[in-house]
Amino acid sequence: MGNRLVLGLFIGYALGLLSAMGMWMMLSSAPSPFIPQERSGTGAETAADPVQKNASASGIEGGSDVRRDRPRFEFYKMLPDAEEQLPVGQEFRQAGRQPSSDDRYFLQAGSFQSSDEADNLKAKLAMLGVEASVQSADLSEKGVWHRVRVGPFTSMDDIDRVRASLQQNGVQSSLMKAHDSAP
Repeated sequence: MGNRLVLGLFIGYALGLLSAMGMWMMLSSAPSPFIPQERSGTGAETAADPVQKNASASGIEGGSDVRRDRPRFEFYKMLPDAEEQLPVGQEFRQAGRQPSSDDRYFLQAGSFQSSDEADNLKAKLAMLGVEASVQSADLSEKGVWHRVRVGPFTSMDDIDRVRASLQQNGVQSSLMKAHDSAP
């Protein structure tokens, strides 16, 4: 009776091992569902087809040319021009850049998805004697982010002084230049 039990366990183990190897070989030879597949047509052909199909289905001839020419969202172009991250203090001066009277600079002390975390950092900065503000930005794919900013500043001496105070108290910050969006 004992030999039959050992033989049965061995056969069961061998069948399980063979089926696992078979599954592994089958899955490894199939294309991964996580890797994007290449499309057979060009991007212009595949983009034009749905518009033409929709246009013909609704009875409109030629489709909507205005829809293809105009981008869906324009803020993607405006956001990169709204601000830029700059080198710090001495690096900024060595690059030969001096702030003009029209430029506005901020020190960004943090960016959080939770407004409570942003308020906590703002309170910590207030205890250090630094006035900060919280700006909320709605980033379409990432949700709402709350930025904690100190400033605006117009002189590099003020920026260096505040930044040194923040670093002494364990708060990392980034120098940001805000551009006016008005022409």
